[in-house]
Amino acid sequence: MKTTGKIIADLRKEKGMSQEELADVLFVTRQAISKWESDAGSPGIDNLQRIADYFGVSIDYLLGKEEGGNAPSAQTQKQKRLSKTEAKNVAGVKKKIGRALGIFGLVGLILAFAGFFTPYYSVGDLSVNLLELFLPARLQCNRLVDLHRRHRHGGRRLGDRRI
Repeated sequence: MKTTGKIIADLRKEKGMSQEELADVLFVTRQAISKWESDAGSPGIDNLQRIADYFGVSIDYLLGKEEGGNAPSAQTQKQKRLSKTEAKNVAGVKKKIGRALGIFGLVGLILAFAGFFTPYYSVGDLSVNLLELFLPARLQCNRLVDLHRRHRHGGRRLGDRRI
C-alpha cells in the first residue's frame, strides 16, 4: 500500500513538475512538499483538498484508501508544458507582488522620514507644527523620569544636597 507522500510524489512526477513548481501552485514552501513526499509530515485537510483538486483525484486516493480509482491517466506533453507554464506564471506574479510591496514600503519610509524632519505639515488650510504635537508627550516623559529618580534617591531632587 502506497503512502500519501509516495502518491503525491508520483502525481507530481507524472505531471512533470518540480517540488518548487508544485509548492508555488499550492501556496506552500518547497520544504513542505519535501516533507510530505518523504513522509516526515503530512498535509492538512485544506492542502489535501488543494492537491486532490489540482491533480483531479479524490482525497481517499491521496490517503491510499482507493486503489487507483481516480488516478489520472498518462498526460500528453502539451498538458505537462501547460502545468509548468502555470507554475512559472504563479512564481512570476509572486515576484511582482513582492517587488511592488518593497517599493511601497520604501516610499512610505522616505515619506515618514521627510515628515519627521520637516517641522510643519500642511493639508489645505490646516498647518501643524509637528514638534508642538510631540512636545507635551516629551514633557510628560520627563516628569515621570524625574519622579522615578526622586523616589530612588529618597524624595530629593538630583543635585540637592542634604545639610
